[in-house]
Amino acid sequence: MTTDPAPEPMTPQDVQRVLDENFAAWVLALDLSVTEAGPDGVTLRMPMAEHLARVGGIVSGQALAALADTAMVLAAIAHAGAPGSLPRPTCTPSSCAPAPGGRSCAGRMWCGPGARWSSPGPR
Repeated sequence: MTTDPAPEPMTPQDVQRVLDENFAAWVLALDLSVTEAGPDGVTLRMPMAEHLARVGGIVSGQALAALADTAMVLAAIAHAGAPGSLPRPTCTPSSCAPAPGGRSCAGRMWCGPGARWSSPGPR
């Protein structure tokens, strides 16, 4: 019995290419960048911009949800080693805070046992 070899790990550049070539224009308008990628997950950065804020400079929940959803999809792709037919992830953002000018939001999604969404806070 032979087993298929494990796929080559995807680099941040590989995952960024998947994002840039396959996601909707409104997701690309978030200006997401892949800062880390591997079979155990990805980290994305979303720079704060006026079009992502709501009253009081709070990051829009829709933007945070899109960041989280996109991170989950890309983490699953990085885990698999290539784009393909994958189960659809779900998430529920639970808090928002003002984003001081020039800051960005970052999110990390892990794959595997104990998978979780984590936000390291403003950058």
